[in-house]
Amino acid sequence: MATVEQYLSVLAGAQSAQNAEAQRAAAQMQIELKTGDPRRAIAVCMALAARAQPLEARHFGYGVLQHVVYKRWAEFSPEERRQLGSLVYEKLSEVGAAPAGAPEPWVIKSKVATLMAEVVRQEGATLWAQLMPDLAAGAASDSPVLAELSVLVMRYVAEDVAVYNGDIIGGRMKELLFGLTSTLPQALPALYRVLEVHYSRAVSAVSAGDTATAKAHAAAVSAALSAAAVYSEWAPLAPLMRSGLLDACGHFLASSEFRSLACEVLRHVTYRRRGDTVNGAIASGAAASAGAGGAVAAAGGGGAGTGAGAGTTDEAAQEAATDAAAVVSGLTGMCRSLGVAAQHVLTASPADAGTEELEYVRRLTECMATLATNHMTVLPDPGLRSAFLEALLGLTRYPSLEVLGAALPAWPGLLRGMGAELPGTFHRPDKGVGSGVWAAQQAAAAVGHAVGGVAE
Repeated sequence: MATVEQYLSVLAGAQSAQNAEAQRAAAQMQIELKTGDPRRAIAVCMALAARAQPLEARHFGYGVLQHVVYKRWAEFSPEERRQLGSLVYEKLSEVGAAPAGAPEPWVIKSKVATLMAEVVRQEGATLWAQLMPDLAAGAASDSPVLAELSVLVMRYVAEDVAVYNGDIIGGRMKELLFGLTSTLPQALPALYRVLEVHYSRAVSAVSAGDTATAKAHAAAVSAALSAAAVYSEWAPLAPLMRSGLLDACGHFLASSEFRSLACEVLRHVTYRRRGDTVNGAIASGAAASAGAGGAVAAAGGGGAGTGAGAGTTDEAAQEAATDAAAVVSGLTGMCRSLGVAAQHVLTASPADAGTEELEYVRRLTECMATLATNHMTVLPDPGLRSAFLEALLGLTRYPSLEVLGAALPAWPGLLRGMGAELPGTFHRPDKGVGSGVWAAQQAAAAVGHAVGGVAE
């Protein structure tokens, strides 16, 4: 059995492209660890992944650890699983303890967060519920590295709900979804705090000329926005709107560094359906409150059982009305933020083809078009609706076919919603023989051939 020192020696030699023998030995060692005794593999790889070890050894160690957790979790006893989860969390804390001025490389941060998420994936919602308070505390930490790691784990675990995973289906998926949903009151405020605290500190670090610290805080903000994008795909709309995350994303649309990530969060929300309960509460509006008051009055003249039933109905109606108000308020705020961002785009110089700026304009336009198609009817302010549609109309004149293609799909739905009768499909108009651009091109080509023949 090779020792940790021998592994380190082989891995160091394998970094040279000319040392093919060391590369083959490293590959063989990896196979032996993955297929051999999983307990020994964990002991060796935990030592290789220590912070004092070279980067290549840490990368190797985390890779084997992830394989063992993913493929051989069932071979461990419940107590061994608990101990392994504790060891992985210690590694997460160790990486998170790095100073802001000298953070760990991204590959290490990503590896340890992925490993922690894999442990949660294997163990289920019970471990997630136990881990969430620690992750929320890490996200609330002043350390940008620990905050980034905490939201990375939150993102990687939540992605199993947003993205199909063949390894988690049926009952396990339902269990994980329940666990994630039950921890939303902790997760969403934690993400908002990371955005609030570390963005302001990144700005302060830039002003002070501390580039390394500014990058560390900016990385925490980017990680939180990426996690928010995942949660915005499936989290219930009402708590998502109340969390303040969408307001923060509207603010970040003015930041050239974070606007694309923020726009992605808002784009996911615009594609969401509001749900029958929220739609019913929006449609009923003030009538629902009046109906609830009438139900209470009627219950006062009836028996105890009727009063209890009416009280339950009233509570459900009140909760639905509160959720509906939060959703409408959130969509209204999104409409304002997107409209302001569109005005900034229209007053600036057009972006060059193939640039990040043009891609942002396209995503912004797609986001606005989808919001107009799916949610415009619930916005209560006619002036805001008009200003939003005017900004969207302005984007159709942007000098880019990509932006135009993103803006056009909104208008047929809006026109139909206003009562216009539009054809369901496109009908090519009848043309005479030899008409149209193609026929003109053919005629010009024929004339060219004729002239060429005469010349010969």
